[in-house]
Amino acid sequence: MSNLSALNKDGYFIAPPLCPPDVLEEMKNILGTPPGDPNNAILTKNGETFGIRHALNLFPGIKPLLGPAGITSLMQKILGKNARIVRSIFFDKTPAANWNVAIHQDTTVAAKEKHEIEGFTTWTLKAGIPHVQPPEQFLQNMVTLRLHLDETTADNGALRVLPGSHNKGRMKMADILTLRQENTPVLCPVQAGGVMAMRPLLLHESGAGPNPARRRVLHLECSADKLPKPLEWYETA
Repeated sequence: MSNLSALNKDGYFIAPPLCPPDVLEEMKNILGTPPGDPNNAILTKNGETFGIRHALNLFPGIKPLLGPAGITSLMQKILGKNARIVRSIFFDKTPAANWNVAIHQDTTVAAKEKHEIEGFTTWTLKAGIPHVQPPEQFLQNMVTLRLHLDETTADNGALRVLPGSHNKGRMKMADILTLRQENTPVLCPVQAGGVMAMRPLLLHESGAGPNPARRRVLHLECSADKLPKPLEWYETA
């Protein structure tokens, strides 16, 4: 089965390492430099940073590395030449910041400003940035590329997914929990430099690693669609 076929059928695929070791090390160095913290974009647990929202804005040196890392070509193969990154988050799971994520779908997007548009609902603020639930078709057309800077296994919190669940559309929590009880999630180990591509509506979760070696992931949400005016994506890269 081709990667695109797997993405449509199962909601995800795992690509072998695309990022050359030297580019990977440069990314680690850039992301290891503490940025400023506009709008409380830095997320902490037990005094340790475990996530940074809008990472490409806070670490602009990462942007020119996305081509050499294989991200740009993979994104365009999936979504076409108009594809761009519209939200970025850096996750850094460590022994001191080792957390569980309950099963869920990714259902919001980040916008520059709040505007009431039909079909765009449930506005919230995250790190001072407006987020909104768009019509389901926007989410179905998107893809998330998770670039793994470290090898990720069951020991350090690899994602677990319910294959094909993205095809059920946006789900109510009761239905999500029922589906989780009836099915065993699939573990998604990824090599350092590898990429996991997934649809936002794919049900996914992650556990605290029992032997938590460091797990750094650059989470990149991509779209070829424009938001209806006057809405604009908060990030574009």
